[in-house]
Amino acid sequence: MKKDEFLAKVEQRGEYEGKEQAAHAVRAVLETLGERLTGDEAKDLAAQLPEGIAGLLSVRDSAQSLSVDEFLDKISSRLDKAGAEAVRSDASAVLTTVAESIEGGSSTTCSASCPPTTHLCSDIPNSRETQQMTISDRVVIGLEADPGPPTALAGQVAQRLPDMLARQVSDETTWEIKVSTDELTLDGDGRIPIEQRARERMPAEGWDVIVCLTDLPRRNGTQPVVADIRAEEGVALASLPAIGWARLLPHLANVLVHIIGMVVREKYGLSGHRPLAPSHHHVARRATERISPVRQVPSSDVDVQLTLSGVRGRARLLCGMARDNRPWRLVPSLSKAIAAAMATAAFGIFYPTMWSMADALSTARLALISFVAISAMVTWLVIDNGLWERGRDRNTREEAFLYNVATLLTLFIGVACMYIVLFALTWLASLAVTATPYLSAVLGHPADAGDYATLVWLASSMGTIAGAVGSSLETRNAVMRATYSKREQERRKRAQHRQQQTEHHAS
Repeated sequence: MKKDEFLAKVEQRGEYEGKEQAAHAVRAVLETLGERLTGDEAKDLAAQLPEGIAGLLSVRDSAQSLSVDEFLDKISSRLDKAGAEAVRSDASAVLTTVAESIEGGSSTTCSASCPPTTHLCSDIPNSRETQQMTISDRVVIGLEADPGPPTALAGQVAQRLPDMLARQVSDETTWEIKVSTDELTLDGDGRIPIEQRARERMPAEGWDVIVCLTDLPRRNGTQPVVADIRAEEGVALASLPAIGWARLLPHLANVLVHIIGMVVREKYGLSGHRPLAPSHHHVARRATERISPVRQVPSSDVDVQLTLSGVRGRARLLCGMARDNRPWRLVPSLSKAIAAAMATAAFGIFYPTMWSMADALSTARLALISFVAISAMVTWLVIDNGLWERGRDRNTREEAFLYNVATLLTLFIGVACMYIVLFALTWLASLAVTATPYLSAVLGHPADAGDYATLVWLASSMGTIAGAVGSSLETRNAVMRATYSKREQERRKRAQHRQQQTEHHAS
């Protein structure tokens, strides 16, 4: 085996970004190994290594008695790297290649290496073998979520996952769930680089699998994306809006079990008392097909992508986006509009002409007037706050259409909530102001609760139309809650600002 081939194998096994990193790891491991071997042992081993690699083994008169932990600590110090799993991976990558070099390239593990290192290699096996041997005993799952609702959901679902994973994936494994909050930054193409997060977070935190939860909607063409999965790296990304509107927590739990089951099977070869494949299929169907079918499709960027298909899939995404916007929280930001609408509605219930008009209108006509009133306020809010997005090309136009529909749906629900509040307040005012005998005399028939309801219904609609003119969302946070595009733009700006700060400090 030549030096370049040796370094290439270490680079591949250690998943380094280049041969320089691999060479750095080889130097650290072999220098530390030289301290553990006697002079004769070091010479014998060096004679079987490629030229340029053998010189890294220092020859000493006496060997130090180092435990495996002490051996790894010394490597960690030489590499200036923290994290026991990361250092163990470095050591196993180098020692496995040493064993293969000694045995003429026929071995793929270091458990049968030369006598001087047999014990050490058996204690530090190949990283993939280490995972497969220990993964069935304990698996640590990292849930890294965006701040806000994704973090709250991650905390709740973390309590359900261990039992569900034991029932549906493997009951011979201890499942440990760790929740972390960190804004998932976007790159220049608008993607979330999950592979980079896996490389940074998994060794530092000691996680076996990492699942990122984001509140940003994601699509593959016109298909909503539920999750991206890179099984070999042990990382996945789940998009909450595509999981839906109703019963979000149980649906999210089922989707996460499906994702984690795929990852541990592909990456670690996990097998337990319960077969993975049937439960894998069961979870996928139960989590998605009740509302819209889910498809498992290949992707150039990831190993597997879970997408929703058809009109129902896109409708589910829009409902999920509206839910994540939490439209009911817009009501406090519409306090001025509510005040203006309440004044107009209260004014209306004083006039007998309004009473007669409400009594003459059909239920369908009253419903149409309510819809027009709410739509008028939504239209005004969109125009006044600049919430309408325009795409510059086909792709951005499709994305703008998705965001615009989600914004309209969010505002419509938010204004509808305001309308309900206005209706309740106007009802109380009508009971206090309008006497039943007088209302009966004006209407020409005995008045009942239904007559009060129609009067309040019409007055609330008139008030909403009056309140719409000049109304506005009163805070920037309210605008951010109303639209995804604004939040995504802010997220990109923050990511660019952090990158500029990093480059400034580096220079």
